[in-house]
Amino acid sequence: MASNEENSFMNWSVTDVTPEMQQSAMQLARQALKDSTDFNEVAQIIKRDFGKKWGSDWQCFVTDQFDWLPSSWKSEKRAFIFFGIKDIRVFLFRE
Repeated sequence: MASNEENSFMNWSVTDVTPEMQQSAMQLARQALKDSTDFNEVAQIIKRDFGKKWGSDWQCFVTDQFDWLPSSWKSEKRAFIFFGIKDIRVFLFRE
């Protein structure tokens, strides 16, 4: 169960991955954002570490642009998670 600190940190999510995969992605993102302020580096960290646990072919975008939103994402099941951490958007998806 998420702590109050984790709940205040996470804003929302849209996903078709398992709850375990979702929690993993969010934990990796929280840690990567603590370690770096460079969104490209954060995305690479999330992609690398998520891929180690859940298999390759994952891609990741990290942005603070509020108007950016993946539109009508269609892919295989268990293939994406889009979530917000404070003012940051993270889109992790399998190609």
